[in-house]
Amino acid sequence: MLKRVALLSCFFPPDGGAGAQRPRRMAELAHQFGWEITVITRALTKQRSLWEPQDQSLETGQEAVIERVQTPEGSHVTTNTPSVDADQDPFITAVVDRAAALHAQRPFDAVVVTMPPYGMAPAALMAKQRLGVPVFVDLQDPWALDGAFAYSNKAQWSVNNDWMRRVMLGSDGIIMNTPEARKQVLKAIPELSSDRVTHVNNGCTFADFDTPMPPRPEGMTPGQFHLVHTGTLHTAAWARTRGPIGWLRQLRNYRAEPVRIGGRTAYYLLKAIAQLDRAGDPRLNNFRLALVGVRDPAIQSMIQRSGVADRVDVIGFVPYQTSLAWIRHADALLVPLFGLPKGHRSRLVPSKTYEYLASGKPILGALPQGDARDLVERSDVGICADPCDPAALGQALGRIIDIANKQNDHPPGPEGWAREYDWPRLCERFFNMLDAWTSNKTANET
Repeated sequence: MLKRVALLSCFFPPDGGAGAQRPRRMAELAHQFGWEITVITRALTKQRSLWEPQDQSLETGQEAVIERVQTPEGSHVTTNTPSVDADQDPFITAVVDRAAALHAQRPFDAVVVTMPPYGMAPAALMAKQRLGVPVFVDLQDPWALDGAFAYSNKAQWSVNNDWMRRVMLGSDGIIMNTPEARKQVLKAIPELSSDRVTHVNNGCTFADFDTPMPPRPEGMTPGQFHLVHTGTLHTAAWARTRGPIGWLRQLRNYRAEPVRIGGRTAYYLLKAIAQLDRAGDPRLNNFRLALVGVRDPAIQSMIQRSGVADRVDVIGFVPYQTSLAWIRHADALLVPLFGLPKGHRSRLVPSKTYEYLASGKPILGALPQGDARDLVERSDVGICADPCDPAALGQALGRIIDIANKQNDHPPGPEGWAREYDWPRLCERFFNMLDAWTSNKTANET
């Protein structure tokens, strides 16, 4: 007999972007691993931010039940800071009310609250109180410990940190998405026992890369060398830190770790390309940098000022399958992250990293020390450099071009170890873990 789980998620297809991929895969594969899943998510909306593009091409598993809650217009959660009066938040209240009503009809064995956005977090405590079943938090990135978020001041960060502690200590289990994130959470909240915190990485569906090669995507010119980045860059956030006003804003704002946000833009790579261009490096013959993802004025401005705008194509957001076509036809792939000082390790792995590994293509990692760099450097065709060092990036780019040219359009495919990040394997781990946790909880209560 299948166990039943309610998955509470703000983002779900047709939401596009990385935030929708994890709940989508859980919904597709839960049935295979002994769970009947009900996804409770927001109603379809036309109001979308940079981080929530719409992608009608995404499909979900037929076995999943999708429940969409309607809340007052503009009130769905898009913030990473929970309200002080979270039980008054109309979206959280509506989601938990729907879960409780469904539970009364046919009881759930567990509830999983997946994030971001972290404004969803209080739903875990409310669901535990209302439904009386084990509740697990799929926190993914390390929320208040993540320097990617710039808070208005330290007091605002403290609100998030307090909420994170409350939710984690009040939940029956916590799932992070990298080993480093799990380690940092246990360090930050020593009251948590290690058996209550695990990690399940993000991943990709390797079967997508075993199909016949799709047509070359529009905008990719035959005969040119394409270094491709898919996904959203943080150019707009970086632009707000520039100039005297930006400098003052940085002094006032608070981050949990000393990140250099420019690392997750194309700024330093463009400088590296410009340096190679001025030196007349022949490896740049026919070179193109293709940015496939949501575009904004800050990206256009950065490129126009770079001196190498004629080498850059800004493609804009494309459906997921088209994004995969760009990856599969690329000569090499780019994954950037924020810069960090020596001695710091990043807890983040951009979801695109797993798709890049599945492609077998050379990967230029503009990455600090951390889980993402460990993965790319483990690959035989991955070269990494400090994301904020143009000279090092230029050297790494040259090596990547050399590796790609040797492949001669015939990449060897993914390395065997990379297949541990295939979504079916990851979801098997996830649902087996839910089995163990819910069984232990039931045993302890009898």
